[in-house]
Amino acid sequence: MKNLARVFIVCLTSFSLWSCQAPAIPKDVAKDISDSFIKATTSGKYPEAFKLVNQKEFFTARSDDQWIAYYDAISKELGPVVSIKLSHEQADDRFSGRFYTYVYSIKHENGFTKEIVTLVQEINSNADLKIFAHRVEGGKLRKINQMF
Repeated sequence: MKNLARVFIVCLTSFSLWSCQAPAIPKDVAKDISDSFIKATTSGKYPEAFKLVNQKEFFTARSDDQWIAYYDAISKELGPVVSIKLSHEQADDRFSGRFYTYVYSIKHENGFTKEIVTLVQEINSNADLKIFAHRVEGGKLRKINQMF
């Protein structure tokens, strides 16, 4: 009888937690946000890009002025963007929420970058989906990444 009661409590608790979770945002919505962010940052439209980020989390690593200086340094080093290609996308559920990750291969006039954009939908949150993090990688960027 005790085991039956335990099973019932576990099932009831699991159902309660599951029913409280906000519905998952479709991947195409997250991808549209990520695509808009990449297009804005690579074309120098920073105010437009910063409207798409989680203001609290995104600016903990760098202030908005530092992000602008960082993006400008990349543009100065590698030249204008020639093409943007989505090379990987992933949506996965973790304990704290649903993570959407998009990886772009970006060809510049004088090199390539790999840019990773992460969006997070927190559990039990109806807040708008925002960009949580952005990382730019590339062989020619080691010096720039160390400066920032």
